[in-house]
Amino acid sequence: MTGPAPGAAHRGPPRPGAVPGRLPGQEADAPSVPDTDLTLPPGREVVVRTDDGARLAVTVAGTPSADRAPVVLPHCWTGSRAVGVPVARRLLAAGHQVVLYDQRGHGESSTGSDPISVERLGDDLAAVVDHLDVTGAVLAGHSMGGMTVMSFACRHTEVA
Repeated sequence: MTGPAPGAAHRGPPRPGAVPGRLPGQEADAPSVPDTDLTLPPGREVVVRTDDGARLAVTVAGTPSADRAPVVLPHCWTGSRAVGVPVARRLLAAGHQVVLYDQRGHGESSTGSDPISVERLGDDLAAVVDHLDVTGAVLAGHSMGGMTVMSFACRHTEVA
């Protein structure tokens, strides 16, 4: 086998025809927006209520695709769903549906009655995925968002 495995990151010199800052298959003339613009992409605004009463603010951008997995992006400690906007913008341009949400106690989300813990954050992610009926998703988080994904995978094996 030659080259990286499907889905693996490309390392080394740029591929022929590659355009810096663009995903493979993304049109070279697609508009480029600076990564410093953290304006949420247009989408459906949803509030997911957890079993302990927290209200999680969610943005669902893009449309479901038969050949592109939806992507859920839990954010980092002290962040908000806006932190994922630069990544979301690229995923949307590549045809993915993207789910961004404010973790409990962050952004526009409330805290609920349970103490904040990694386990609780994993349960919150399960509530978001369940409420939106997201299947076959890629879950990718940074820092606390990554811990949220791991907690979700460990605690919700029936879904993960």
